[in-house]
Amino acid sequence: MPFTSLPIAYAGAEGPGGSSTPLAGQPGILAGVRKRGISNASFQLHATNVCQLPNQALTTGVAVPAQSALVICEASAASVAAGSVVLARIWLDGTAPTTITGLPIYAGVPFEIIGQDDLANARIVSADGNQSVLQIQYFSGI
Repeated sequence: MPFTSLPIAYAGAEGPGGSSTPLAGQPGILAGVRKRGISNASFQLHATNVCQLPNQALTTGVAVPAQSALVICEASAASVAAGSVVLARIWLDGTAPTTITGLPIYAGVPFEIIGQDDLANARIVSADGNQSVLQIQYFSGI
């Protein structure tokens, strides 16, 4: 499930199945934004406790606060196919997810967290009781 810029307007978009070509002169929402990788982290989920994303400044010594992060959850078992299993669950409002509530995080499928508040409020829990690893790339722009 790749991430792309969300266009502001489409040529001939009549709903689902319409053209995916942006109108001339109508850049995507993220056009012109300079996103730059500033740090990264590998973080092992606890098998039963709710976790926060590691504080990027504390883990890497980079003083520039991250504005966004791209996160990929890797299965602890090598036999798990990407996108086939819910490895963890996340809420971005500070609420603790459970093994059955929260947005699902699938094996090997990247997702992006945008905004300092959402990064600080993200709460993640293992959905399968295993200690999967989160690979995190922090960015200065959104």
